[in-house]
Amino acid sequence: IIPIVVFAFNRPSVSQCLDLLVKYQPQGGSVSFPVVVSQDGNDIATSKVIQGYNDTHKISNYIRHPDPGESLIPPKHRGGLRGYYKLSMHYKWAITQVFSLFPSSDSILILEDDLEVAPDFFSYFSSMHNLLLRDPSILCISAWNDNGKTGQIDTGGEKMVYRSDFFPGLGWLLKREALGTSWNQKWPLAFWDDWIRHPDQMQGRACIRPEIKPKPLGPMVLVTDNSFDTHLKVYKVEWTVDWGKEDLSYLEMQIYDRTFLTKVYSAPSVSLNELQSNSKPSEKEVRLEYTNSAVFKTFARALGIMEDLKSGVPRTAYHGIVSIMYSNRRVYIAPVQGWTGYDRSAS
Repeated sequence: IIPIVVFAFNRPSVSQCLDLLVKYQPQGGSVSFPVVVSQDGNDIATSKVIQGYNDTHKISNYIRHPDPGESLIPPKHRGGLRGYYKLSMHYKWAITQVFSLFPSSDSILILEDDLEVAPDFFSYFSSMHNLLLRDPSILCISAWNDNGKTGQIDTGGEKMVYRSDFFPGLGWLLKREALGTSWNQKWPLAFWDDWIRHPDQMQGRACIRPEIKPKPLGPMVLVTDNSFDTHLKVYKVEWTVDWGKEDLSYLEMQIYDRTFLTKVYSAPSVSLNELQSNSKPSEKEVRLEYTNSAVFKTFARALGIMEDLKSGVPRTAYHGIVSIMYSNRRVYIAPVQGWTGYDRSAS
């Protein structure tokens, strides 16, 4: 059993997410995916929509997050930052509730209510679940690519999956014990995703993420810098992968590190100017090297990818390497050889 918890607040359009979960829900098979919707707040229109799914048994459970009030929110944060506290408290409560509802489950699958799942969603997570259980170097399985905009992905790469040192925080599968037995005692009052990204929680583990991510239904909750329009619109491809037939052993750390790092540092090195001017077009894989986080950010801005770092880690990076498509060729934005680790003070 892998329970899915869908986090809802005030969007009746949660129905679009739920309709696709119901549509693609596998019948039979070795893994079941009961759907739990957890709602924060008291939006009546959204409540009516969710209750309709619960009444018709299209979802397993409908739970409501009790209002925790304002006492745990510092007065100076009760303005624009209130939502981050409410969301973090909702996550802690709902994850605890779902693990209690399904005590035999070893994992939980977490979704925001504005994600549109692909036809192979259940196949992907069912197969990746096996990888998660057998490889202790993996913290979570994600269906999200932070650099998944049109032009930055291989549109024929529906089977391409990567290891990443960055926790994506959208559409992810987590083992029950991944954050330790006392995770709910340490859970932060706000910014829960950045807390997970801290080395104390990551503990050197990676996440698995795809080349092509699912489609968001609308602007993301709590994005306050218009980054949805800039970075979160996606290329939507219609395909279905039978992940049960895919050999995923290449994602295990010992195999992946050897093959991925060899591929990256065997690729010819180019300058930013050479890349942007599309010189040497016959070279379909190239490496753009950076010496520090400031240089990485310069490259990221120039290439139109996410430039922010969390605990020193660029989005999607693995061993400091960010892999994107640019002008129809694969580009590895990579630290110089001899890299010794992330600068944790960089942000």
